[in-house]
Amino acid sequence: MTMLVRDWMSAPAVAASSSMEAPEALDLMEKSKFRRLPVVEGGRLVGIITRRDLEQALGREPTTWRRLKLKLSDVMKANPLVVPPQETLEGVARLMLDRKIGGIPVVEDGAPVGMITESDLFRALCKILGFGEKGTRIEFTAPAEGRLIEVLRERLKEREPRTLLAHLDERRNSWEVILRLETPVVA
Repeated sequence: MTMLVRDWMSAPAVAASSSMEAPEALDLMEKSKFRRLPVVEGGRLVGIITRRDLEQALGREPTTWRRLKLKLSDVMKANPLVVPPQETLEGVARLMLDRKIGGIPVVEDGAPVGMITESDLFRALCKILGFGEKGTRIEFTAPAEGRLIEVLRERLKEREPRTLLAHLDERRNSWEVILRLETPVVA
Protein backbone atom coordinates (compact mmCIF):
# COMPACT_ATOMS: atom_id res chain seq x y z
CA MET A 1 0.00 0.00 0.00
CA THR A 2 1.50 3.29 -1.06
CA MET A 3 1.25 6.16 1.34
CA LEU A 4 1.59 8.97 -1.20
CA VAL A 5 -0.89 11.75 -1.92
CA ARG A 6 -1.34 10.63 -5.55
CA ASP A 7 -2.79 7.32 -4.36
CA TRP A 8 -5.36 8.82 -1.98
CA MET A 9 -6.28 12.26 -3.39
CA SER A 10 -9.65 13.04 -4.91
CA ALA A 11 -8.97 13.23 -8.64
CA PRO A 12 -9.27 14.56 -11.22
CA ALA A 13 -9.35 18.09 -9.86
CA VAL A 14 -12.63 19.92 -10.28
CA ALA A 15 -11.54 23.53 -10.64
CA ALA A 16 -13.31 26.84 -11.12
CA SER A 17 -12.21 29.77 -13.25
CA SER A 18 -11.22 32.94 -11.40
CA SER A 19 -13.83 34.77 -13.52
CA MET A 20 -16.66 32.46 -12.37
CA GLU A 21 -19.34 34.24 -10.36
CA ALA A 22 -19.57 33.26 -6.70
CA PRO A 23 -23.16 31.88 -6.85
CA GLU A 24 -22.17 29.66 -9.77
CA ALA A 25 -19.25 28.30 -7.72
CA LEU A 26 -21.62 27.56 -4.83
CA ASP A 27 -23.88 25.67 -7.24
CA LEU A 28 -20.89 23.67 -8.51
CA MET A 29 -19.87 22.83 -4.94
CA GLU A 30 -23.41 21.76 -4.12
CA LYS A 31 -23.70 19.50 -7.19
CA SER A 32 -20.22 18.01 -6.71
CA LYS A 33 -20.53 17.67 -2.91
CA PHE A 34 -17.25 19.61 -2.42
CA ARG A 35 -16.41 22.10 0.32
CA ARG A 36 -13.53 23.72 -1.56
CA LEU A 37 -12.43 24.32 -5.13
CA PRO A 38 -9.08 25.16 -6.68
CA VAL A 39 -9.31 28.40 -8.70
CA VAL A 40 -7.49 28.55 -12.03
CA GLU A 41 -6.53 31.02 -14.73
CA GLY A 42 -5.34 29.56 -18.01
CA GLY A 43 -5.20 26.11 -16.42
CA ARG A 44 -2.78 27.25 -13.68
CA LEU A 45 -3.71 27.36 -9.99
CA VAL A 46 -4.11 30.91 -8.68
CA GLY A 47 -6.20 30.38 -5.56
CA ILE A 48 -8.63 28.33 -3.54
CA ILE A 49 -12.19 29.04 -2.47
CA THR A 50 -14.20 27.34 0.25
CA ARG A 51 -17.91 27.19 0.78
CA ARG A 52 -17.44 29.21 3.97
CA ASP A 53 -15.51 31.92 2.07
CA LEU A 54 -18.37 32.20 -0.42
CA GLU A 55 -21.10 32.27 2.21
CA GLN A 56 -19.23 34.99 4.13
CA ALA A 57 -18.77 37.07 0.99
CA LEU A 58 -22.33 36.63 -0.27
CA GLY A 59 -24.23 36.67 3.01
CA ARG A 60 -26.87 34.23 4.15
CA GLU A 61 -29.69 35.38 1.88
CA PRO A 62 -29.54 33.44 -1.42
CA THR A 63 -31.95 35.82 -3.15
CA THR A 64 -29.30 38.59 -3.15
CA TRP A 65 -26.41 36.47 -4.40
CA ARG A 66 -26.98 36.94 -8.14
CA ARG A 67 -27.13 40.74 -7.78
CA LEU A 68 -23.73 40.98 -6.11
CA LYS A 69 -21.78 39.91 -9.24
CA LEU A 70 -18.80 38.78 -7.17
CA LYS A 71 -16.18 36.87 -9.10
CA LEU A 72 -14.03 34.19 -7.49
CA SER A 73 -10.98 36.39 -8.06
CA ASP A 74 -12.63 38.89 -5.65
CA VAL A 75 -13.03 36.43 -2.77
CA MET A 76 -10.54 33.56 -3.27
CA LYS A 77 -7.46 32.99 -1.16
CA ALA A 78 -4.60 33.67 -3.59
CA ASN A 79 -1.43 31.57 -3.70
CA PRO A 80 -2.71 28.72 -1.54
CA LEU A 81 -0.58 26.07 0.06
CA VAL A 82 -0.13 23.20 -2.41
CA VAL A 83 1.48 19.77 -2.42
CA PRO A 84 2.85 17.62 -5.24
CA PRO A 85 1.35 14.17 -5.95
CA GLN A 86 4.49 12.47 -4.60
CA GLU A 87 4.13 14.05 -1.13
CA THR A 88 3.68 11.51 1.67
CA LEU A 89 0.42 11.26 3.59
CA GLU A 90 2.35 11.94 6.79
CA GLY A 91 3.70 15.16 5.32
CA VAL A 92 0.34 16.43 4.12
CA ALA A 93 -1.35 15.43 7.41
CA ARG A 94 1.26 17.45 9.33
CA LEU A 95 0.65 20.49 7.07
CA MET A 96 -3.11 20.24 7.52
CA LEU A 97 -2.80 19.92 11.30
CA ASP A 98 -0.26 22.75 11.62
CA ARG A 99 -2.20 25.12 9.36
CA LYS A 100 -5.65 24.00 10.58
CA ILE A 101 -6.97 23.42 7.07
CA GLY A 102 -9.22 20.69 5.73
CA GLY A 103 -7.85 20.32 2.22
CA ILE A 104 -4.91 21.16 -0.01
CA PRO A 105 -4.76 21.34 -3.82
CA VAL A 106 -2.45 18.79 -5.40
CA VAL A 107 -0.49 20.51 -8.15
CA GLU A 108 1.80 19.29 -10.89
CA ASP A 109 3.53 21.73 -13.26
CA GLY A 110 1.38 24.57 -11.90
CA ALA A 111 -1.94 22.87 -12.68
CA PRO A 112 -4.26 21.25 -10.13
CA VAL A 113 -4.52 17.47 -10.57
CA GLY A 114 -6.54 16.72 -7.44
CA MET A 115 -7.36 17.67 -3.86
CA ILE A 116 -6.22 15.91 -0.70
CA THR A 117 -8.67 16.34 2.16
CA GLU A 118 -9.29 15.25 5.72
CA SER A 119 -11.73 12.68 4.35
CA ASP A 120 -9.03 11.21 2.09
CA LEU A 121 -6.64 10.93 5.06
CA PHE A 122 -9.36 9.31 7.16
CA ARG A 123 -10.05 6.81 4.36
CA ALA A 124 -6.31 5.95 4.28
CA LEU A 125 -6.24 5.50 8.07
CA CYS A 126 -9.20 3.12 7.91
CA LYS A 127 -7.41 1.08 5.23
CA ILE A 128 -4.20 0.98 7.31
CA LEU A 129 -6.14 -0.24 10.34
CA GLY A 130 -7.87 -2.91 8.27
CA PHE A 131 -11.44 -1.71 8.88
CA GLY A 132 -13.91 -3.93 7.09
CA GLU A 133 -11.41 -6.72 6.52
CA LYS A 134 -12.00 -10.24 7.73
CA GLY A 135 -9.65 -11.84 10.17
CA THR A 136 -8.60 -11.42 13.76
CA ARG A 137 -7.48 -8.16 15.33
CA ILE A 138 -4.80 -8.47 18.01
CA GLU A 139 -3.42 -5.72 20.22
CA PHE A 140 -0.37 -6.06 22.45
CA THR A 141 2.43 -4.11 24.07
CA ALA A 142 6.12 -4.95 23.72
CA PRO A 143 9.01 -3.44 25.68
CA ALA A 144 10.90 -0.71 23.80
CA GLU A 145 14.25 -2.22 24.78
CA GLY A 146 13.48 -5.52 23.10
CA ARG A 147 13.56 -6.33 19.45
CA LEU A 148 10.12 -5.65 18.04
CA ILE A 149 10.63 -7.80 14.95
CA GLU A 150 11.51 -10.84 17.09
CA VAL A 151 8.43 -10.27 19.25
CA LEU A 152 6.31 -10.06 16.09
CA ARG A 153 7.76 -13.28 14.69
CA GLU A 154 6.97 -15.11 17.92
CA ARG A 155 3.42 -13.72 18.10
CA LEU A 156 2.69 -14.42 14.45
CA LYS A 157 4.21 -17.91 14.26
CA GLU A 158 2.78 -19.26 10.98
CA ARG A 159 -0.05 -16.78 10.62
CA GLU A 160 -0.05 -14.10 7.89
CA PRO A 161 -0.64 -10.48 8.89
CA ARG A 162 -3.00 -8.36 6.74
CA THR A 163 -2.16 -5.12 8.51
CA LEU A 164 0.38 -4.06 11.09
CA LEU A 165 0.51 -0.82 13.01
CA ALA A 166 3.22 -0.15 15.58
CA HIS A 167 3.74 3.00 17.63
CA LEU A 168 6.55 3.70 20.11
CA ASP A 169 4.98 5.14 23.26
CA GLU A 170 7.92 7.00 24.78
CA ARG A 171 6.04 7.80 27.99
CA ARG A 172 5.56 4.09 28.72
CA ASN A 173 8.78 3.03 27.01
CA SER A 174 6.92 0.40 25.00
CA TRP A 175 5.63 -0.47 21.56
CA GLU A 176 1.86 -0.43 21.08
CA VAL A 177 1.08 -2.92 18.30
CA ILE A 178 -2.11 -3.69 16.40
CA LEU A 179 -2.18 -6.66 14.02
CA ARG A 180 -4.92 -7.94 11.79
CA LEU A 181 -4.43 -11.56 10.79
CA GLU A 182 -5.93 -13.31 7.78
CA THR A 183 -7.23 -16.28 9.69
CA PRO A 184 -8.96 -16.46 13.03
CA VAL A 185 -6.82 -17.28 16.03
CA VAL A 186 -7.65 -20.74 17.38
CA ALA A 187 -7.05 -21.15 21.10
